[in-house]
Amino acid sequence: MVKVPTKNIVFFISGILLMVVLAYVDYITGYDLNFFVFYFIPISFIAWYSGRTYAILMSFMAAIVWLYVDNFTGHTYSQPMFAYWNAFVRWTSFVILAIAISQVKFMLVKEKKLKDDLSRAFDKIKQLMEAAKRVAEGDLTVNLPVLKSDELGSLDETFNFMLKKLVEQKDFEKRLNQLERQAIMAETASFLAHEIRNPLNLIMLTAHHLGKQLVPKEENQRKKVDELICSLKSEVEQLDKVVTDFISIGKTSVLKKTRFRISEVIEQLKVMVRQQLTEKNITFQCSGDNDIDFFADQEQIRLVLLNLFVNAIAVVPMNGTIWLHAERTKTPQTVILKVTDNGSGINPDDMEKIFEPYFSRRPGGSGLGLALVKRIIEEHNGTIKVENCSGKGAQFTITLPVGE
Repeated sequence: MVKVPTKNIVFFISGILLMVVLAYVDYITGYDLNFFVFYFIPISFIAWYSGRTYAILMSFMAAIVWLYVDNFTGHTYSQPMFAYWNAFVRWTSFVILAIAISQVKFMLVKEKKLKDDLSRAFDKIKQLMEAAKRVAEGDLTVNLPVLKSDELGSLDETFNFMLKKLVEQKDFEKRLNQLERQAIMAETASFLAHEIRNPLNLIMLTAHHLGKQLVPKEENQRKKVDELICSLKSEVEQLDKVVTDFISIGKTSVLKKTRFRISEVIEQLKVMVRQQLTEKNITFQCSGDNDIDFFADQEQIRLVLLNLFVNAIAVVPMNGTIWLHAERTKTPQTVILKVTDNGSGINPDDMEKIFEPYFSRRPGGSGLGLALVKRIIEEHNGTIKVENCSGKGAQFTITLPVGE
């Protein structure tokens, strides 16, 4: 069932009322004034506002009304059929006028729609050009809103689909580069481990031997020797740690998952970093639910948190604070760990680089700790992100699945 717009009916009724008024004036003025030309007014009005169909119907009604008025005025013709012929001629002129005006209105409306479509198309082209410029500059976060299901809407969908594929390709290339880098590092690590650690072990044994056998008799000399031996051992231990981290980065580890509580890892961390915390008088605060249990490799999770804590201790000032917050979400089933400090924060330009191997702004840093952290979290099918706090410091957020 076709629904007729209410305004068309209102205009049509208004046209009928106007025609009735004109018919009455035509009747009282008589035939000689040729008042019939004013019948074009309601027909033109209806043709413009209600459309061709209503205008043709109005033309038919106007011809009939004119015929009745002509008969009532007492006008006589030489032939009785001339009155009907005149009515037919007037009806024809009414219809021609109705078709002409309605066609003009249709063309104007179509022209306006065409202008609107062209304007919208130009705006869309401009929007696409700006989006394409941003994509060319490397910004793949562009997303065009799809407002209409027409050709322009399809263009938006196609553009967004192209961007999605570009993002997927970029992620794939990034992951491929990571795998290639890990493969090279694994191959290199297998060679360097033996070549580096043997001399390190020899240096460590020699330092230990010198510390035991070659002890000066004078106390001042003995203290200097002890300091040199301790410094030498410390540097060797640092080099050994760098080699260990390098080997860990390059190889894929086998996860030994068990069910444990976060509180167990926290207690172990307190023991491992107690000395560093004491030296800078750093406060360690825990919040959230520390009794959360989940299924993961406890040793590796502890290594992740230890690296984050060591980095935080290095950047927080004297009398600073480090926070560890733990919580669990239901949908999806995940464990969220947040390590926050009140240090100097991270340079925004370094946010995308801090998880890359060998990138470090800290003096003496190897740049392997956070790369190892990211690899362990990804092996647990988790995610890690970093952001600067609104006040001061940085926050690392780890999201891990609860597991079986």
